[in-house]
Parts: sequence; C-alpha cells; structure tokens
Amino acid sequence: MAGPKSKARTILETAVTIIRDPESTSYIPRKNVVHLRRTQRPPTEPLREEWSLEPYGMRGSWGYVFKYETGELCLYQLEEGHVRRPSGDAATMSSADWGVLKTVNPKNLAEYEEEFSAEVSHAYPREYLARKSTFMAVWLAKTSGTARWFFRASYRVKDYFVLDLFSSDCGVFRTLLIIPLAAWNEKMEQVCGRIDSLFHSSRNWNEALVVKKNAPLQDHSHRSSSSF
Repeated sequence: MAGPKSKARTILETAVTIIRDPESTSYIPRKNVVHLRRTQRPPTEPLREEWSLEPYGMRGSWGYVFKYETGELCLYQLEEGHVRRPSGDAATMSSADWGVLKTVNPKNLAEYEEEFSAEVSHAYPREYLARKSTFMAVWLAKTSGTARWFFRASYRVKDYFVLDLFSSDCGVFRTLLIIPLAAWNEKMEQVCGRIDSLFHSSRNWNEALVVKKNAPLQDHSHRSSSSF
C-alpha cells in the first residue's frame, strides 16, 4: 500500500507589490503584497550515493550529490580517509551535461569509432594524445563573462574513465574524476535511471500567488511634494 503523500516544500518566494486605484467611496489607495510561491515535491530517489573503489584495486571512493532545489548534479572523487566538502574539485553538471555524459560513450557510439580514430590526431594537441585514450568527448559546459568552460570525458580501453574541466581562455585545466572503467560502467548502469528521475522531478514545480499582507498606503495628499 502506498504511504501518505509527501508534503511539498517551498523553494522560492518572490514578493510582488500591487497598488490599486481608490474606489469611488475611498480616497486611500490599497496596497496588496503578494508572493509568488514555488513549491516542489520531495524527491523519491536518493540525493547522494557513494561507493568504494577498493574492489577495483584503487583507494578512495567516488559518488554523487544531487542539488534538488537547483536541479544540479555533482560528481566527486575522494582520497582514502577524506570527507566530501563543497569545493572546486566536484563536477557540477546541468541536465544537458548529464545527458551528454550518459549518452556519448564508446558503447553507444561504437559505429563512429573508426572515423573518430582517423580524425583524432588532427583534433587534439600532442599532450592530449599522450593519455592514449581510445575515445574522448568534449562539450561546452558553461560560459562566463570572460571564459568558456568545457567538460572532457575520456575512455581508455580496459583502464580508466577520466573527466576533466578546462578553459583555454583562462588557462585552467582540472581533472575531476579518474575512475576504473569497470567501476564507472557498473555504477552508471545502476544509477542512470535514478539520476534521470531526479532531474525530471526537480523541475516539477507548482506556482501560486499567496497574499501575505493587505494594508492601506499612507495618505500623502496634504504633504508637500518634497516629501516624495
């Protein structure tokens, strides 16, 4: 039997002031302060999961945290004994980034493997090829006023999955994940559906105007204009 419905929570309130002209029986304008209230149902999938890398011959752990109110996914990797805290070492992804990451991989695009291999030497500098990746996917993640930022997902045969974030505009390059490929493939198969569900449900908003205050404005008709 299904349990009781979870109560929606408020994730945003925007104050709106509405001023109406006075009616014929009144000389005092009325002011209504209402709020546009956005509510969101609680998630039905876990917002955080973490897995040890020891079964795959590597120390540490990796996992994800889903920021439900903003609809963002954070992938992270920890060294042994470390505890996750907000930092620039996490890969914060939008739904579009997640869509690329889960779809563009050697398994789904095997038919393009030969074409990709023939063109890769012309597409990337020598230092990129030193990684001996058999498949790389690069896409624009975000744009700021001064730089464009790209994600790069690299797959090495029977080796590792690597996720980098870089910007050639400001000369920054960060490796965010280095995960044994077996661990990456196994967990992606397990959590893809759950993360998809979180992205969809986090955007299932309800919006309504809520009256918070109703009071008359002070009558300034007998004051000098300098008081405004």
